Amino acid sequence: MIDKNEMRNYRRDIDIDKSNLEDEWELHSSLYLHYADEYADAFDHKETAKAKLEWISSKLDLEIRQNYKQYGFNSKPAEGGIKSTIIINKNYQKALKKYNKANALFVRLTGVKTSFEHRKHAIGNLVALRIGGFYSEPRNIVKDVKKIQSVKGHEARKKAINEKMKNRKK
Repeated sequence: MIDKNEMRNYRRDIDIDKSNLEDEWELHSSLYLHYADEYADAFDHKETAKAKLEWISSKLDLEIRQNYKQYGFNSKPAEGGIKSTIIINKNYQKALKKYNKANALFVRLTGVKTSFEHRKHAIGNLVALRIGGFYSEPRNIVKDVKKIQSVKGHEARKKAINEKMKNRKK
């Protein structure tokens, strides 16, 4: 089962080294599998703790109904009285704390799992940007515009010269 230190390490694992996308892509499936296993373990741990909590609650409910005088009731208790007695029971409280802790870990790992799904898409998008030249040399827009204008100017001059040549031939 994952511990708190390893939960902190997932933040390191979720980071992407943009300068090493090939290795990041290869590593991603291993990292995803690791955290998916932890997610499944956390789900199992949560469900086990939930079942234990429900078992303790049911056992106490039955015991209170059968031996209500031992729990301080003079007559058969109402549903509210039984529920209150169960909730304040020490064994129930211990099981509830275990369930809440297991549930909190499961919720955190649900977020981790989602983060790794986003990481996959981020790596894919970074690769697409790299292929598209986004990370190539910096561009000078002013220089690019001037180059386009000079090409257009050249084309216009060429066209004018061709027109003059046609007119001379006539």
